[in-house]
Amino acid sequence: MTATGRLWPEQETVAENDRCVEANRSLSLSRQVTELLELIRLYHSQAVAQALVKAHAGRAFGADYVANILRQQLAPRAVQPFRSDR
Repeated sequence: MTATGRLWPEQETVAENDRCVEANRSLSLSRQVTELLELIRLYHSQAVAQALVKAHAGRAFGADYVANILRQQLAPRAVQPFRSDR
């Protein structure tokens, strides 16, 4: 700890990782694996692998987050009209 009672940056990272690990324990591992396998069946392994990388980068854990990323990637985006008044 620093003189002000705050954690050093390295300690904060460890504490944050510990919180993430604890949160993940509450998820049912077998359910997560089943859902990920279903996503692979629906979207193919390459797309699921890319979504897993994005989920990890965003510190989002769980098959539901991966599924949401896959849906967002496949959803067409509406084209915004060009505004000439700017």
